[in-house]
Amino acid sequence: MTHAKKHHFVPQFILRRFADADEKLIVHRLTGNTGFTSTVRNTGHRNFGHTMTMPGREPDHTTLEAAMTDIEGEAATAVSELDSLQRRVVPPELRPPIAWFLALQWQRNRFLLHLTRTHVRTGGESHIDATLYQTVVLSRVLLDVIHPWRLRDQPDARPKERWNYLASTLLSDDMHWSCFRPRHAPLIVSDTSVCFSGAREGFEPDIPIAFLDHGVGAGFVDFRRVTVPWAPASALSFPASPRRPEEFVLETSIDSPFSIAASS
Repeated sequence: MTHAKKHHFVPQFILRRFADADEKLIVHRLTGNTGFTSTVRNTGHRNFGHTMTMPGREPDHTTLEAAMTDIEGEAATAVSELDSLQRRVVPPELRPPIAWFLALQWQRNRFLLHLTRTHVRTGGESHIDATLYQTVVLSRVLLDVIHPWRLRDQPDARPKERWNYLASTLLSDDMHWSCFRPRHAPLIVSDTSVCFSGAREGFEPDIPIAFLDHGVGAGFVDFRRVTVPWAPASALSFPASPRRPEEFVLETSIDSPFSIAASS
C-alpha cells in the first residue's frame, strides 16, 4: 500500500492562507540570510515525520496522520467561519476545535522535538535509534492530544481521559478570545504556532522580562498576550484582559531554527 510521505507539521490549510494564487510562498530559515520560493505542499513537512514504528512491527504511517488531519479539518472549518463573521470576539462554539488544534501544534512542534532529542543525546542516550526516538516522542502526541480529543464528547469517559492541559487552559474563563487584524505590516507563519508578548499585569517573572517575548518563563495565562497568525492580515489573540480593537499592537517573537513562510 502506498502512503503519503509528506507529513506536514505546519498544516496546509494555514500555509494556503499565506500563499499566492499558485500556492507559492517565500520561505526563510532563521539559520540563513536568504529566502527561497517554495510551495504549500513542499513547506513545513518531514518525510514520514509522523510515522510510528514499534519493534517487530511494520511502520504505522496512518494512525497519527489520520487523526491530525481530522483535528486540522475541524479547525480549518472554524477559522473559515470566523473569517465570514468578521467579529472581534470569537464565538464560544468556534473555540473548542481551535483550542484542540493549538494543543496539537504545541505538542508536535519540531523545535520542541529537536530540543528534546538534543537533551537526550547530551544525557548519554545517543545510542537510541532515530526511528525509535521519533516513536517515543510522538506517542506523547497520541496520549496527550489524540486520545483526549477523541473522547472529548464522550459522557462515559472519565474527566482525566478527556483532559488536555493546553486545550483546557485555552477554553477556561481566564482566556479572552479576540480576533486581531493588523492595519500595517503583514503577519507571517512559522512552525512555532504562537507568539508571546510580555507579562500580564501583576505577574512578576523570576527572569529578565525580555525572555517572555520568547515564550520562556511563564505559563499561557501569565503572558500579556498570545497571538496566533492565521493569515497575513488576520490572527487570533489572547490578551490578558479584554481590549478594544484600537488597543492592539502586535509584538511578535518567533523562536525556531526551521522555516518561516510568508506570501510572495
